[in-house]
Amino acid sequence: MIHILLLHSVGSTSPRGGDTVEVTHFFPLFLHKDLSAVFTLLTIYLGVILLCPNFFGHPINYVRADPLLTPVHIVPE
Repeated sequence: MIHILLLHSVGSTSPRGGDTVEVTHFFPLFLHKDLSAVFTLLTIYLGVILLCPNFFGHPINYVRADPLLTPVHIVPE
C-alpha cells in the first residue's frame, strides 16, 4: 500500500502527458484503477484456488503409496 501511495504522490504522473502544471490527484482517478486491478486479480486467484485446487498438481501425487514398492523414478546409481 505504501508503494502505491508513493507511486501516485502529488505531481508524479499526469494522464494528459507532457509537462503540465496541473496536478492529478491520487484519490478519484488512480485509486479506482488500482482497486479494480486488485479485485480482478484476487477474483482470478480465488477462482483457481477454490474451484479447481488440483489444477496445477502433478499426477504422481495422486497415486496411492505402496510401502513394499520402490517408485519407478528412483533408481540405484
